[in-house]
Order: sequence, then C-alpha cells, then structure tokens
Amino acid sequence: MTKLYTQLCNQQAILSVIGLGYVGMPIAVAFAKKGINVIGFDLNKAKIELYKSGIDPTQEVGNEAIKKTTVQFTSNEKDLQKASKLSFATDLFYNAGRAVPWFMIIVTALKESPSSFLSDFTYYLQEKNYLQKSLKGEEIQKLQKDFVSKKFSEKRLSKILPAALDLIELNGALGLCSAEGKESVISLNYHPDDLMSGYACDLHFFSANAGKQKNKTRVFVGNDGPDWALVK
Repeated sequence: MTKLYTQLCNQQAILSVIGLGYVGMPIAVAFAKKGINVIGFDLNKAKIELYKSGIDPTQEVGNEAIKKTTVQFTSNEKDLQKASKLSFATDLFYNAGRAVPWFMIIVTALKESPSSFLSDFTYYLQEKNYLQKSLKGEEIQKLQKDFVSKKFSEKRLSKILPAALDLIELNGALGLCSAEGKESVISLNYHPDDLMSGYACDLHFFSANAGKQKNKTRVFVGNDGPDWALVK
C-alpha cells in the first residue's frame, strides 16, 4: 500500500474512480487536488458532459471546483484500458526494474514529469509488442536502457547519457544482489564511488565535473549488504 501511495504522489500511477455520483466525484476531485493523476469514469454520458462543462450536478463540491479540477472525466472504457496499460508499464519500469534509486534523477535531467515519461514508455512497450508480457530482470534492464537512450537522443543529451546508463547498470546489479544474492561484474564509464555519491543526482553537473574512468566493477554480497569493488 505504501508503494502504491508513493507512486500516486509521484505521478507514476493513475487513480481510476469508477462511478461519479455523490460519493465518487468528491473523492476524485479531492485526490486530483493533491496532484494525483485521476480518471473519473461513469457510464452516464450526460453526467460526464456536465462535468466537462464545469457543472457539478451533485452540488457536492460546486461548479468552481469542477472547472478547476484536473480529473479526466470520461465514459469511454478505452480510457480505463489506457490506464491499465500505463499501470503495467509503470510496474515494469519502476518496480520490477528496480528504478527507485535513479528514476527521478533521469526524469529531472530530461525535464519531464514522471507521468509524461511513463506514458511515453507505455507507447514504447506497445510499439515493441511488450505490453502484458512477462519479462526477466536482464530483459527489463535492456528495455530501460534502450528507452532512456531514445529519450536522451530526442532531447540531444548524449553528453550525459553515459552517466545515466551507468546509474541504471550499477543500481540494477546492486538490486539483484540485494534481492537474490547474485554477484556480477559490470562495465562502467565512471567510478562506482562517484556514481553512488550525491553529485550524481544532477547528471548535468556530474557529467561536466566527474572524470570518466572506464572500469569493470564487481558487485557482491558484503558484510552489510550489497557492495562493490573495482576489478584489478
């Protein structure tokens, strides 16, 4: 539950409220006011049109609140299917892909919102015919790196891409080591100590100031959890 709440607050998931009467509509508006992406669904098309026009037929929150709300009002079931696809893509990229440590670093460098980034990733999966497919850790990481490379290329951010890919590679290895005790040797462009420092939170600053040091890093189970060391 805590994980889902965090995803909703970070715009990494969509909340669908089914039924927009005296109870559902105020709930949808309240969540949207907190910055959460909300789809408000009701089979009553006439009611949906009123909401879209800024009219509150229930008079629970008033017309002004309806006009200002960011709730996506719809009676189209395809919008719910779209939300389901986004939910799958988000879970794949963020949870199964163990992206928690570096996700916001990547999104911030791209100057995109989490919801916009994940929406694009949903379309990317659809183009690649990966939606609803069961993928393993290495397959997910390859998808992440390919998609991030595509996004950075579109934004002409090739200079900071090596650091971004290193973060994905190193954190992926650490996550796998923590979850399954699996050790690995990975190739990096930067020293792992630099990548795990606070400076790496700003990819533009990091790439401009941290010297490249191509290396092979061994990720292993240490005394206090996952650890790393350069392969000499």
